[in-house]
Amino acid sequence: MRSIANDVYASGFLIYWLNNQLVAQAFDQAKGTLRGDAVSISGGVEYDRSTWRASFTLSDSGMLAYHPGTGTAGTRMSWVDLAGKQLGPFGESDLYSDLRISPDGSRLAVARGEPADIWIYDLKRGVGTRFTFDASNTELGPVWSPDGRQIAFTTTHDMKTEIHVKDANGAGQDRRLLESPHSQSVDDWSPDGRFILYEQGEVAERGSLWAVPLSGDRKPFPVVQDVFQAASGRFSPDGRFIAYYAVGEGETGTFEVYVTRFVPPVTDSQQDAGVGKWQVANSAVLPIWRSDGRELYCLGLDNHIFAVPIEARGNNFDIGGARPLFSANFPSTGIPFDVSRDGKKFIIYAGQETASEPIRLVLNWDAHFKH
Repeated sequence: MRSIANDVYASGFLIYWLNNQLVAQAFDQAKGTLRGDAVSISGGVEYDRSTWRASFTLSDSGMLAYHPGTGTAGTRMSWVDLAGKQLGPFGESDLYSDLRISPDGSRLAVARGEPADIWIYDLKRGVGTRFTFDASNTELGPVWSPDGRQIAFTTTHDMKTEIHVKDANGAGQDRRLLESPHSQSVDDWSPDGRFILYEQGEVAERGSLWAVPLSGDRKPFPVVQDVFQAASGRFSPDGRFIAYYAVGEGETGTFEVYVTRFVPPVTDSQQDAGVGKWQVANSAVLPIWRSDGRELYCLGLDNHIFAVPIEARGNNFDIGGARPLFSANFPSTGIPFDVSRDGKKFIIYAGQETASEPIRLVLNWDAHFKH
């Protein structure tokens, strides 16, 4: 059985979405195997590509409820101002993930499709070019080198993730950054070009942030450890700090945004001296620095983007009060926003608002199989 959506077991059958319709197939729970052919029980069922779920449910009494649709509900990119006012759509509708504007502000790298490939868009002309072509793998999380000549990205391989790097002009083959038995996902490239920041560990583990030098012994070193699900690390524009989010240390267990100093291990004494850690925001994820380093933009768990004023004084950090900006129908996966170099607008992707049809009910959906 091949399906890219959710499934439900009921009345001895596995019900799942396939090619825009719901199908039912006999399922042997004891053996864990399917029997016979899949039979359509309803056509035209909506599938949300941003969450990998078809819009249906079943009751124990044999009632099927589903939301009709003629295809998939994807996402759409657009430019908005700091208040969330639409400045215009960008690109065509598709499943997008992980937006990243180039250092000079002229191009956009983004994961697109399913399975996802990396695409590069010319922001002035609005023209996109496919950058990766491995149909058997999923590529996500593109990150530009500070000179804009290379892109690092995360790819799946042998049931784990690894980091590859490729010239941004598309020439040549991509190359693996590190040999490791652990899953690794790229987060950022330091402004001086000397380090790549990445996550190590599975999503459900006590993940950590590491950095690898791109010259010398190229020996990775830990940046953030001993936290749960540390993710989405970003270098400050001057390279002295790293913002990231992780599960908080309090009793709530919610995600919180932190900033820490970035101290490469030149010597053991330097590595251990006064790294520091500051909590920037509660119930938030995905911190992104403004290009001058004086604000952090974060996505609240309520789907609101807000700004936090920042002022670095030597090795210390002053944090202002959060300023709400706007909300959107952001999907629950990927990095759905980035800020322009001048800090005056955002490019985002969000679920599309469509005319809603009423939910449809089917009584005794399994009657066909009882004859």
